[in-house]
Amino acid sequence: MLSDDLCLTSKMDMFSIGCMLAEIFSDRVLFDLSGLLHYKDKGRTANLTSQLKQIDNETVRALVTNLTSLAPGDRQSAAQVLAAQKGKLFPAYFDKLYVLMRTLVRLPPDAKILYLSQELEALYLPMVLAESSGRGVLLLLNLVTSSLRALKHVYCKVEAQRVLCLLVASARPATTTTTTLAPFITDRLVPYLASHCLLDEDHRVRGEAILSMTQLLEVVARPPPADNNLFTDYLLELLLRAVATDRSTYVRLCLARCIGRLSQQALHFLSQSVDQNYDEELALLHSYFANLVSQLLTDSNNCVRRALLMTPENCIHLCTFFGRQKTNEVILSHIITFLNDKVSYFLYSD
Repeated sequence: MLSDDLCLTSKMDMFSIGCMLAEIFSDRVLFDLSGLLHYKDKGRTANLTSQLKQIDNETVRALVTNLTSLAPGDRQSAAQVLAAQKGKLFPAYFDKLYVLMRTLVRLPPDAKILYLSQELEALYLPMVLAESSGRGVLLLLNLVTSSLRALKHVYCKVEAQRVLCLLVASARPATTTTTTLAPFITDRLVPYLASHCLLDEDHRVRGEAILSMTQLLEVVARPPPADNNLFTDYLLELLLRAVATDRSTYVRLCLARCIGRLSQQALHFLSQSVDQNYDEELALLHSYFANLVSQLLTDSNNCVRRALLMTPENCIHLCTFFGRQKTNEVILSHIITFLNDKVSYFLYSD
């Protein structure tokens, strides 16, 4: 809103920020054109006051009220708002996080990941973990995921996945972080890793995608209800396709190492479901994992078979998942075959 001398000032920008904050926190537009003109002529009305009451957060409501004051001189400056709201509306690490964002915005995607991988653990991770809500970790996760599609170098693609896992694993002890990050993991991270990184042309990226998805899914204590069938909806189908068609032994080794942990997480996701068709979904899970385990145990490379059998707790997890009868059918029958294999000494001795 222009003052009488038609001079543009920073106070007008603060008015705009107040309007945006009101819309973000109330899901309603504070002013349309006619309402804005009426406010300029008549001042604050009962209708505007009732709209401001739609903002539940008292701190935000008071800030919006100040920033949308009709008199420009009554509005706080940006510096005043930042100083007054530090540790309240804005987290204590806001200034340092701004410096990080300002540094990274000038860098290409690969350079962003390299910078984060070198500086994250020492400088920025302790800073955001001081807040228990997990919002700071979520900001850094968004920063990494925004660069994933544009990465060109294999090292950076692998390192980006490891940074994601580091961020999520570091946030795990926070009590409220699980509910904050769980939807982000199941709706954004895992689908992207499954549909893009698992199909990357380089085998190191594909193998890392399997390791990363396993680690990320283990953090999800309470999956969102819409993602309880994540495994049967798409993930296991993609893994089966990877085992059947991937020529890289490394990718199959990664899956063999993680198959037991994945089976436990699939069972955990299913146990959180409130659907009536639990037995059908469990049977479907058994079918998918039986196919995966059978293909890995009959792999042409003995290293893949050994990885499945020798990875700590792998067989224990699978036996728990399948139950006695299925374990005899899927796993024990292959182990007996290995005992009769006189050519592959290492597999026989394992």
